[in-house]
Amino acid sequence: MLRFVALAVIIPEVHREDEINLALLIMEGSTELTQSIADGANTTESTGVDSGLGDTSSTAAPAGGGLQSTLMMVGWVAVFGAVMYLFIFRPQKKKQKKEEALRKNVQVGDEIVTIGGLYGRVVSLKEDSVVIESVDHSKSRVAKWAIQANNTIHDD
Repeated sequence: MLRFVALAVIIPEVHREDEINLALLIMEGSTELTQSIADGANTTESTGVDSGLGDTSSTAAPAGGGLQSTLMMVGWVAVFGAVMYLFIFRPQKKKQKKEEALRKNVQVGDEIVTIGGLYGRVVSLKEDSVVIESVDHSKSRVAKWAIQANNTIHDD
């Protein structure tokens, strides 16, 4: 492990993949191969000939590039979240509140339509259900959450 650290200090331009290969070679006890790889990387710098270790040029990424790209990504996520809220979540909540108000304001005598398409007049109300009477005078008990529309106009 100490030899790997020493080689990494000697060869700072070797890519991560090459560092892993060097570490594997050192663990196997093959010091001659690691020395030849190190010598090949050093000769590339002086002669300009590639030793097969990849790009050994000393071009570095700009220092502020990581922070700028991170802020840009966070900005796009915030914009996407705002669009999702404005076009999906907010209208859905408005619709749910409207439906809840419709179900709470049902009164005896109202003509309603259920989500199953059953038309009828409300005969009695309970906490979580209503009894409706259809055109043929049959009575049905329906859950309040199943009321889709109230066709009676109130003078509120």
